[in-house]
This record gives sequence, C-alpha cells and structure tokens, in this order.
Amino acid sequence: MKYKARIIFILIIILCITSKTYVSAAIMKQAVDSDGTVTYYVSNKEDRFLAFHSMFARMEVRSKIIYTNKYIGDPNNFYDYINYRYSFQDNVIGAFNGIGNFSGTGFYNDNNTFIYEFYYYETPEQSNYVYHQIRDAIKNNISNLKSDYQKAYFAYNWVLDNTKTDYSMSNYSAYSGIAGEGTVCQGYSTLYAAIAKELGLDCQIIFGGVNGSSTNHAWNAIKLDGKWYCIDSTWGDTESRDKYFLVTKDVLSSREYGYHISDMYEEYNKAGEIFATENYNTAAASSSNYVMPSVYNIIMDVFKYNKLDIGEGYSFMVSNPDHIPISFKSDNPNIARVNADGIITGVSKGTTTISGYNDTMQFSQSCVITVSDKKNDTKLSKDTIKLKKADSFKLKVSNALNHSKFTWSSSNVSVAKVSKSGTVTGVSTGSCVITCTVTNGTSNVVLKCKVTIK
Repeated sequence: MKYKARIIFILIIILCITSKTYVSAAIMKQAVDSDGTVTYYVSNKEDRFLAFHSMFARMEVRSKIIYTNKYIGDPNNFYDYINYRYSFQDNVIGAFNGIGNFSGTGFYNDNNTFIYEFYYYETPEQSNYVYHQIRDAIKNNISNLKSDYQKAYFAYNWVLDNTKTDYSMSNYSAYSGIAGEGTVCQGYSTLYAAIAKELGLDCQIIFGGVNGSSTNHAWNAIKLDGKWYCIDSTWGDTESRDKYFLVTKDVLSSREYGYHISDMYEEYNKAGEIFATENYNTAAASSSNYVMPSVYNIIMDVFKYNKLDIGEGYSFMVSNPDHIPISFKSDNPNIARVNADGIITGVSKGTTTISGYNDTMQFSQSCVITVSDKKNDTKLSKDTIKLKKADSFKLKVSNALNHSKFTWSSSNVSVAKVSKSGTVTGVSTGSCVITCTVTNGTSNVVLKCKVTIK
C-alpha cells in the first residue's frame, strides 16, 4: 500500500460536537469562513491537539489553524502527528486508527496560519454500516470474550473471516473490505483497530514497509498486559493465519516474516511505551470481560482526560438513545463527583478517575479528571441597578473562562433594553431582569441582574 499524500491520517468518526449544558475538555476559539472553512485559534500544544481532533471528528474537508502565539510543530512532518497522538491522542477513545480513514496535506499559508485539506475514503454512512456489523458481532459473542487475549483473537478472526483482499490495490477503506470490493492493508488494519477499540483494547496502526521498502504497508500494534505486540491481518489472510498474530516487532522484522520495518517504533519508545521481547504467552492472559458502551449505542465523551476548575461541570455521557441503565462512580468524590446522569463536577484540586458502567451488560468506560484550584466565580458587576428613563449603565462580566461568548437579553424591553455589549438603557417605569448567558464551548453560565426604572 502506498502513502497517498505527504501526511496520512487514520481516524474514527465516533462523536460530533454536541450542544450540552456543561463544558467538555479544553475549549478553544473557533470561526467559520463563508466557504465553510473552520478556523481554530490555538495558543499551546493542547489546543493544537484538540483542533486536530475536532477536524477529524467532524470530517472537515478544509480547516485552518491560526497560532495566536508562536508556531508549534511542522504541518508537513508526519511525525508531528505521531507526537500529537502520544502527547494527547492516546487519551482519546477510538479517535486514531479507525473506520473513517482519510489522507490529507498541511501547508503554510502566512505568518502563523496553516491550511489543512482532507480526502475521505469512506462516507459516514459507510462507516456506520461497518460499526453496525462489528458491534452486532461483539454482542453475539460477548460471553466468549473473557480476557484481552480472547478479544484480540476474536477481532483478528472476525477481520479475516469477513474481509476480502483487493489485489487491484485501489480500495483503502474498511467498508470496501467487508462490502465485497475488497481492500488493501490500510483497510485491514483500520478495521482491526476499530473492532479492537470497541472491545476496549489499546490498538494502533503501524505504517512502514516490507521486503526492503519503507512505505508500502500497514499493520497493527496492540497492547496486552502492559506490552505492545504486532499483528498483520493482511498477511494473515493470505498466508498462515496465526503466524502473524501477537508476535514481537523483532520477529515481524525478520526475513521469515517479510522484513516488516517501521520508524514509528522509535516514537513509541520516546513515549515510554514497551514492546514485548517474546511472542504473546496465552497462558498469561488476564481476565477482562468489559467492552465499550458504544457497542450498545451509548456514546460517552470522546476525551478520556479532562481538566476542570473547582465548581465547573462536565457531561460524561453524550447520548443513550435506548435508555440503558448506566452507573457512575468517582474514585475520589472529594476531588470530583459524578451524579446519576453522568454530570461530573470539580470539587477540589487533584486528579481522579470517573467511570460509567453496566456490570450486567459488561460495558465500562473511564476518564481521568484533573481539577485545578481556580474557582469558576463568573459573575456580573451588579446584581441590581436602578436607573432613570433614558439613563444607561454598562454591566460587566468577571471571572469568565477564556474565549467565552456573552448573550444579553431583557425580560421586558419596554422597561429596559440591553445592548450586545451589556449596556442597559432605561425605557419606561417598571422592573425587569437582564440576563447574560456566558457560553464557552458546551458550558453555559446564566447571570441575572434586576433592573428598576424610575
């Protein structure tokens, strides 16, 4: 399989940005141009990572990043995105290496502005079709998935049993692989990663080469019992099936295995990840019988790592259309608590883990919450004001989160009106309430001021 552009991304479409009452992870300023190009204004690496993820999750065709400080990274360096994955992306469930794969290029525009353009190998409808197939397969076999090894092997066999090889080398998607047209190694590896992640496993795609080439193949690395092992479902589908399952990277790079070589391994090492030195020992398989809630059409927040302020809330559960019972718990409610609806609230400075689960249906998902000691005391400069007709007073908002938007309204514009900037003007005798809604991403704070006009 050849790289189709200077930068290759393999991602999964699991969450569109939804409108909720509570904040979800870090928020950045965004804008949409007349041609539909989304612009992200970033000031640090975490903002940049979030911008990348938003591009992928929304299946944006053309996106723009403007660095409000100095430029960070190299848009034409593939390893810039590998570093992105290790710095932040591994804390995103399923957002890397999944069904909705695409290729893209990034290029410098002017000053601190960069443009990114993408081409997608699948439509959302095709991705949904694949997900429907693999989720049904998991539900129908969940009683046999008692360990991470069993999950990894189930995913491997399912891919081999349901995927057709495209010898014309023209189809790159998982959908084409299971829909009859066939697919190349990219489709095999993305499909395996997708089903492995639905099973709650940590799985990535390895780009590299075989038989002397450096960029003509893709396979998987999967983490079991704290160590990474290699899987090549493409070659397993054309040669000896189990030969390419859970072997070390050194074994896979040997002559007998076709010299699977990749520079990406070094990035794993830099990130502190450990590759196994011996092929997987099935006798050492540990018990792990939980899968992701997405198998049951339940979507939890895509981010596994979230930062909150004291008193700030965040909704862990995005959607549960079938109203399946979910229990939530916090490992330390003194740092962050969670209610029965999955609303997480920062309590005190520190880090804890929040989980959503159903033991009967065997699904579970967790996220790490770090709470800072900054209190979110967003408030108006006045709770009550008195004015005469035609007089004006400007209300101000203090302690709002960065990049917040302010929406002002009056409960009775015949008594007092308010401008877009918060200036209140008396109109006629009486009383009314001026409301300011402070919005930051999915976080809303409603502030009120009683106004009396004499």
